[in-house]
Amino acid sequence: MDRRPGGARAGGGDRRGGGIFFVSQAAEPFEIDSNPLAWRVDNLRAMAVKEIAPPTVHTRVRFA
Repeated sequence: MDRRPGGARAGGGDRRGGGIFFVSQAAEPFEIDSNPLAWRVDNLRAMAVKEIAPPTVHTRVRFA
């Protein structure tokens, strides 16, 4: 099994990003910015927005 980030998973299939999706459902407001995209989730209002974000060097995850 390949244990590198983005490598093959046990059981096969493409499951990348599943952890971030799961965490976003557990938090009420949740934001993730990764050059050049942003994903904002408000679970209280059942809203999610994808938008262009300012350039960043790293991925930023915030629970507001």
